[in-house]
Amino acid sequence: QDSLSMAMRHFTPCLLDGSYDHSCSLEVAIKDINLTVALDREFGANGSSRHADRVLPAVCDMYNEIGTHYDEDKWVTCNHMHVNALTEQSNNLQLRAARDGWTGPSPHGANSSYAHSTFYQDGLGRKQPVIPESFYDAEFVPSAEQQRVLDTMRDWLTYTNYLAYLDAEALATGMQLDPH
Repeated sequence: QDSLSMAMRHFTPCLLDGSYDHSCSLEVAIKDINLTVALDREFGANGSSRHADRVLPAVCDMYNEIGTHYDEDKWVTCNHMHVNALTEQSNNLQLRAARDGWTGPSPHGANSSYAHSTFYQDGLGRKQPVIPESFYDAEFVPSAEQQRVLDTMRDWLTYTNYLAYLDAEALATGMQLDPH
C-alpha cells in the first residue's frame, strides 16, 4: 500500500475517470500558487539564500495558463485538476480509463456518493484509503509503449516530487521554521 503516494492515491482515480477531482476549485489553486510565489519572492527580497525556483514557477505558470481558458466567474466551479486537461489537450492525448462508465474509487471524483470502506495507516501516520480489488483489471497487461509511458511518468513524478520537496524546504527556510 505504501508504494503509492498520498497524492497519487487521491488524484489518479479522478484523473482516470475524467472528473479531475472536485475537492478544490481552480480559484483556490490559482490564488494559493500565486501567493506562494509572492511569498518566495518576499523571502528572497528579505535576504533568504534559498529559493523555491525548481518546480514552483512552472506550476504557477500552468495554473495561470489554465485560468486564461475560463472566465474568472467559472474558476469557482472549475476544479484544480483542469491543469491536467490542458496538458492532455496540448499533447493530444487522454488519460482516461478505457472502460466505459468506469468511475474511480473517490468521493471527490465522478461518483460523489462513493465511500471508502477500508483504511490503513501509512509509514508517516496518515490515514489512507485502501483501493478495493474490484477497481483493478487483472486481465490488463500494458503494451510495451504503454509501459514505457508509465515508467517515464513514474520517473518524472518521482523527480518532480523531489524538486517540489526542495522548493517546500526553501519556503520553510524563508519562514525560519526549524528543519526538525
